[in-house]
Amino acid sequence: MPIGTAFHERTFPLCESLSYREWSGYYAVSSYEPHHEHEYNAIRNAAALIDISPLFKYRLTGKDVTRLVDRIITRDMRKVAVGQVVYTPWCDERGKVIDDGTVSRLEENTYRWTAADPSLRWFTQNAAGMDVHPLDYEDIPGATFCSPQVASFGFTEEQARERGADVVVGKFPMGGVGAATVYGDRKGMVKIIGDARYGELIGAHIVGARAAEMIAELVVARELEGGFEEVARTVHPHPTFSEAVMEGARATAGWAIHV
Repeated sequence: MPIGTAFHERTFPLCESLSYREWSGYYAVSSYEPHHEHEYNAIRNAAALIDISPLFKYRLTGKDVTRLVDRIITRDMRKVAVGQVVYTPWCDERGKVIDDGTVSRLEENTYRWTAADPSLRWFTQNAAGMDVHPLDYEDIPGATFCSPQVASFGFTEEQARERGADVVVGKFPMGGVGAATVYGDRKGMVKIIGDARYGELIGAHIVGARAAEMIAELVVARELEGGFEEVARTVHPHPTFSEAVMEGARATAGWAIHV
């Protein structure tokens, strides 16, 4: 069921058309006025306010980042000052439009980028040989230091399905690894969400004594474009809690052993 964004209470009274649609799990305004012409022209030729909650969000840094941005968008980024944001499409080498969104220049060599579709791989491929560092905000892990600890990154299973992923899920109980018995703490589990089409890691949730430390392995694997199969086949020390990550990845791939 879709939910309102953080701005829903403010945007709802402004939506004269009462025209909403579901977008990545959120209620999104289709157009504020009964006809969209004013908004269409404002966003392209004047000024507009956009709720980007449903969009993918990226941060690009590095001394060559402006060269990368200029390479793939149709605007001249050299004319955009720090603090400005532009709406733009971006294209492949043949000029075919791939997607559109907003590009904000936060600092001289720092940009925030929003997109309707996943774009991290596209940035990485086009940045080959450049000093550019793309960051997907979804890959920033979250951790709660309680007992047991809770840590996560990426999408939930529901969010991944809403975004069109061919979702596969692996779960493994923390009590299934030797370290849980050695240290006398068997509470918790590992849950890994993957995309079966490419073997991608697109989310993970860990509950357990070392959850905040264990999540980093999965974030690094995704950052290096490794998938759940690569994590599943990586040898882990025994007995350690990190073996639960390996077993969770194996469960995602369909061949968990110690269950």
